[in-house]
Amino acid sequence: MKDIRLYTKSDLQNFSAQVLQNFDGEIPISSLRVNSFLHNKNIDDTDIVLIAYFKDHKFAAYFGFIPDFFSDGEKFYWNSGWRANENIDKRAANIVFYKALSLYGNNLILNHLTPHTRKVLNSTNIFEQVKELKGKKFFLKSPINEILLSKNKKLKSISSIFSFSDRLINWVFTNNNNAKNYINKIEILPKIDADCERFINSTKKEFIKDNVYNINHALAYKWLTNSNLYQIEAEKYYFSLIENVFENYIIKITDNEEIIGVFHIVNRNYNFKLYFSYFNSKLSNSIAKDLRLFLQKNNAKTFLSFDTILNSELSKFQFLFTKKTLQYYTYSKQISKHINSEQKFQAGFGDVLYT
Repeated sequence: MKDIRLYTKSDLQNFSAQVLQNFDGEIPISSLRVNSFLHNKNIDDTDIVLIAYFKDHKFAAYFGFIPDFFSDGEKFYWNSGWRANENIDKRAANIVFYKALSLYGNNLILNHLTPHTRKVLNSTNIFEQVKELKGKKFFLKSPINEILLSKNKKLKSISSIFSFSDRLINWVFTNNNNAKNYINKIEILPKIDADCERFINSTKKEFIKDNVYNINHALAYKWLTNSNLYQIEAEKYYFSLIENVFENYIIKITDNEEIIGVFHIVNRNYNFKLYFSYFNSKLSNSIAKDLRLFLQKNNAKTFLSFDTILNSELSKFQFLFTKKTLQYYTYSKQISKHINSEQKFQAGFGDVLYT
C-alpha cells in the first residue's frame, strides 16, 4: 500500500520532539526545523512544506520546501531536503520528486545538486540548464590526519603520528603569518542591525525580496545544535543535527565610521564557510586581509567561499593550499524571468543558511 502525505505549516505543530523521538524508523524533519518553520513569516498556514511517502506503513521518502519571495513579491519555493530509502521502494525518490513537481514545479529552485539529482532534473525538461557556482576552499591548517582517517579507519592506531605532523606544519605556518592588527574596524554582531541592513539594501544585487529577514530568522532558529538533548532525534535523522562547534558570525567592517562590508560566515567544527557577502568591491583588498586575519584569530581550519571577487584577493595571500570547488543549482524555466546573470547567487541561499 502506497501512502503520500502532505504537511502544511499548521500540520507541523503535531511534530513535537516527543512525537519525533517515538517515530517508527527514520524521521523526515527535526524538532528544531519544525520550530523554525512555525516562526517563519514567509510560510503561510496553507503552504505545503513537507511531502512524506510511506509504503506498507514504512517511511520511504520525503521532499521538503521553504517558501521565499522574489524582489517583485511573487512567491517561490526552495527545495529543502530530498531523501529516500531505496530498500523500501527503489522508486521512492522519484515518487516524492514528481509529487513535488505537481505542487510547485513551476516555482521551484533547487540548490546543492548531486550528480544523481542533476540526472533526474535533466529528464523533466521543466528546469533551466544546471548552473555552476564556482568557489575555492582555503586551507589554514594541515588536514593530513583528518583526510587519512576519513579514507581508512584502520589508520586510527597510528593517527598520533599524523596529528604530530599536522601540529608541526601548523606551528611553522602560523609563525609565518603573525599579523595581529586589523586594517579596518571589525565588529561581530548577533544579527544584522539597521545600519547593516541599509548598507546591504544599497549594495545588493539579488533576486530575493528580503534576504536580511531570512538571515536574521536563521540566526534565531538554527537547525543545528551542540546540545546532546537532541541525541535520540539525531540517531533517527539522516541529515546533520548535532555538531561539536556551530557558530554564526555577522561581521560588520567599517572604515572611518562608514560601513564597507557585511558578511555572514558560519563555523562548523572550525571549518568556516562564507554564506553571504555585501561589500565595497573597491576596498576588496583590505577587506580580504581583515577576513584572513579573522579566520586566523578564530582558529579556522578551512574557509570555503563562492565570492569570486573576494577569492581573487584571498588568493594573493599565503595559505597552506587552496582547492577549487563547485556548487550546482537550477530553477524552473517559468521563473527564469526573475533571475538574470547580473544578480548574485549566494552560497547561503535556501535552507543552507540554517545549517
